[in-house]
Amino acid sequence: MRSRHRRTAKPAQCRALLLAALAMCVSAAVAADWERVGTDGDDNTYALDTSRMSRDGNFVGVTVRTEYAKPRKIEGLGQDVFVALDRMVVDCVAGSFAVESRTFVTADGTEVPRGITPRADLRFRPAAAGSMSESIVKSACKAAGVVPARD
Repeated sequence: MRSRHRRTAKPAQCRALLLAALAMCVSAAVAADWERVGTDGDDNTYALDTSRMSRDGNFVGVTVRTEYAKPRKIEGLGQDVFVALDRMVVDCVAGSFAVESRTFVTADGTEVPRGITPRADLRFRPAAAGSMSESIVKSACKAAGVVPARD
């Protein structure tokens, strides 16, 4: 015989479900879809995370991963750095970019944030023709569906 009382979840069950849902969201946000842009003259490799791009008109927010061909010494860090993750804002019409934040990744996988610039204080600089910066700007704009002015 079925009870007429509606079964309700207990607070502990609700918390567990909420935590599980949050964990799934965080896992999805952490996962990256890296699209290779190219390699520079020092054999450093550059890629864009197309899964976490944002767009506001002609501006595109994108994370750029630089894998250094040779480990780098960074002042103030006691470990070699193998990867830099830059959160950039690209102005697709002007063909310029600004670095909003930078995080270094050490050999053991530790992420070391090295500064965040508020959007209002960003300093955009032009991407020089033929440079890796230009390739990054064009790739980010194309992936976001914005046609750069310099095509």
